[in-house]
Amino acid sequence: MAVENSTVQSKAVRQQRRALVRAYIEAHREQVYQAARLAGGLLPGHKFCVLYRKDRTEHQTPWFSSRSRAHAAWEIMQRRYGAAAVYVD
Repeated sequence: MAVENSTVQSKAVRQQRRALVRAYIEAHREQVYQAARLAGGLLPGHKFCVLYRKDRTEHQTPWFSSRSRAHAAWEIMQRRYGAAAVYVD
């Protein structure tokens, strides 16, 4: 009986914590999106790579964490191999 009560109580505590986290995220979501818009329009955590064709096969560069580095790589790959595209994940 005591084990059941503690299990029910711990589930209630976990649900309460989840509700608090959701409420915090909802309250601050607009600030996160506003910061992302000011930083370049993407949320933190996005990765970039450049896709290009070489000898009729598709290749990709390593992943970049910034848009500017990916754009520089795109320019190089486009100059070197012709068509290239930046992929955002």
